[in-house]
Amino acid sequence: MTSPTGSARRPQASRPEDGSATTVVVKHSAGTKYVATVRGHEVRVDQPLADGGTDEAPSPVELFVISLTTCVAYTSRGNTSSVRA
Repeated sequence: MTSPTGSARRPQASRPEDGSATTVVVKHSAGTKYVATVRGHEVRVDQPLADGGTDEAPSPVELFVISLTTCVAYTSRGNTSSVRA
């Protein structure tokens, strides 16, 4: 995941003040590649070489597993910096 500007910046709020949901925009990049943008962050996906992709990013399924496992890791450590994963 990368920041569109590549420079340090203050993260945007997860939920706008009006309570509306966060918007995710997905665009086809090329071939098997897609870019999703959420709160100013870009998430890229691609397919492995064996599946016709260029293997330049995780596959959507890999990204799904990454999402679940990092959520579990974050939640299980109690959101404190004093606990090691």
